[in-house]
Amino acid sequence: MALKDDSAAGLELAEECLRMTNDPWRANVASNVIVFGRLKAGDLKGVYATPWIAYSEEEVGRNLFAEIYRECLLGRAEFQQLHIATAERHYLEGLRLAEHHAGPNSISAALPAALLAQLRYEQGEIDEAETLVIDRVPLIAAAGMLECVLSASVVLARVAEWRGNVERAYSLLEQTEALASGRNWPRLAAAALGERVRLLLSQDRSSAASAAADRMEALAAQHRCANRCAWSEISIYSAIARARLALAEEQPRMAADLLAAARAELEAAQNSFGRVRSEIVLVAALIAANERSKARALFRSIVSVTGSAGIRQMLLEPDAAPLAAVWGMPKLSPDEPDRTHGATDNRRTQAPRLPRVAASSTGIEALSARERSVLELIGEGQSNKEIARTLAITPETVKSHVKNIFLKLAVDTRAQAVSRAQTLGLVATRWQLPPDLAGSGAESTRSH
Repeated sequence: MALKDDSAAGLELAEECLRMTNDPWRANVASNVIVFGRLKAGDLKGVYATPWIAYSEEEVGRNLFAEIYRECLLGRAEFQQLHIATAERHYLEGLRLAEHHAGPNSISAALPAALLAQLRYEQGEIDEAETLVIDRVPLIAAAGMLECVLSASVVLARVAEWRGNVERAYSLLEQTEALASGRNWPRLAAAALGERVRLLLSQDRSSAASAAADRMEALAAQHRCANRCAWSEISIYSAIARARLALAEEQPRMAADLLAAARAELEAAQNSFGRVRSEIVLVAALIAANERSKARALFRSIVSVTGSAGIRQMLLEPDAAPLAAVWGMPKLSPDEPDRTHGATDNRRTQAPRLPRVAASSTGIEALSARERSVLELIGEGQSNKEIARTLAITPETVKSHVKNIFLKLAVDTRAQAVSRAQTLGLVATRWQLPPDLAGSGAESTRSH
């Protein structure tokens, strides 16, 4: 049930299983399901109270997945509370165990790597975030739990947007929807649709955004739950998407009401990360509604919370652009110290905007025509021998071209080279689905 994202049913079954078993392996598997269920119910006290039978160093290798799932879930609990350093320790420990017992290119390593990538992204470490997942996408898609797939998908889509390739972001999100449909993961589908709404509105494509928001509302209606659970997040995603639409349609009061409700739900779920992200959009709604005092107070809170947590990327994204209006607001009263500008100046000093990748900075203009052809074929998944046959050159020549491509694009692997090429629009984007899911689910062609 937990792997199907039905956290409420999984929690009930796992609690019964834990009461009935004396077997350490079964008990720990049940404990992981309980942690997931309680986390999604907003019961963090219950998360920390869930029993766990510690493995010896020798036993860890035989129970690797259970141990890594635990590190991932505990890291997720800390991350949503914005305890970033503690979350990082859990993810790194999971990655260490996986690499030690199964190797860096294992499914085990892909799980914590996907979650760590989101943490790095929020810290503003864009390249490292991408590197953590780009070579592991097939493993994450084939065997990752929903949280891992969601993290990897959002990171790659937002990195593509950050680098100016919105089409790649759309393509990644479409393929995430296909995977969500194949796995019957409505929460993943809703998250991908929420990202789509945000992108569409950034391009003034309100009709397409409205259609995507309608699909989100349908998902929310189909998966309402009496008590807070994983599916509760679908309604939150939907409310935030509707708020974005309301803002685009110059209905800021409606947007603010929707966002305030979403914020309250996230607060009740003890999801500080989600709450702060929703607050950034809420600031825009308050500014548009001319509620400057509230906007200024909320802005100060956001800067304080993100600064304490050591995260910055959410303040550099397009959603945060309206905050500049808050920085430029006049003081609320003649004797009020304008701490807002100070906070902004400090943020600019400590966290300067990361440059978007441009052609001149990646070496792409230095690629020869032949190297571009090789790169395109790498993007199509061809091996060196296949490329040699296609281009009627020797495999040794292909190797030489690949080496030059790596040097010019400042990458270390074929996957990284393809990612950089996709970012620059040189090759098509391919979210590699497992064979049994490729081609199923969402429509292959969709108006974005």
